[in-house]
Amino acid sequence: KGDFSEEAQELSKQHPGRIEPKRSSRVIIAIPQEDECRGLFCACLPTEQESGFPFHINADFFPSNDRKRLNLSAGYEAEWNRAAIRAAAKTLAHHLEQLPALLGHLSFWTLLESIKRVSDEAAKPGRESALAAFWEDLSPRLQTAPIILTTLGEWTMPSQCCLLSQKEEAAIIPLLEKFGLKIASEELRPYQVLLRSEAVGVSVLGIPALC
Repeated sequence: KGDFSEEAQELSKQHPGRIEPKRSSRVIIAIPQEDECRGLFCACLPTEQESGFPFHINADFFPSNDRKRLNLSAGYEAEWNRAAIRAAAKTLAHHLEQLPALLGHLSFWTLLESIKRVSDEAAKPGRESALAAFWEDLSPRLQTAPIILTTLGEWTMPSQCCLLSQKEEAAIIPLLEKFGLKIASEELRPYQVLLRSEAVGVSVLGIPALC
């Protein structure tokens, strides 16, 4: 849970008489622990608008007249809705370190991958730019958070472990562990592009690490 009370108050001042005092600035993110879902925006009740994320975002949004979508076109309603989306992004980033253990390593990295994909899409013309806030808020925290599951079943920071570049190298993992090296779980191999990205920064095992 999170809120955007300060921004909500500012919007109410900018648009007097239009935003009801009772309208809540609270936001809630609902992430399934097991099954992935097609995340929806919910204005107390679900709309038909997908967020692109594997989780639902609920807030006191201003929906369209038919309640199927959020009003993101223009005006104070769109400003309010974007403020709620940005607040949801900050809330998720604030709880980053709790997510790996809650979701498990595969669901967690699927979530990160979807957030990066939606952020890239949000930069394109005609897409909703506010959705990029999720990656913008998360990415600066990734390198210093224990988000990598190692072959020993431990969570560690990206800078403290290595990736094996080829799956055929997995046979030497027990030897590398005896050397005291922390190796990213082989189950994270499908996420190598993201793991090796500048935002995460996991390095590939090489001579320097072995030395």
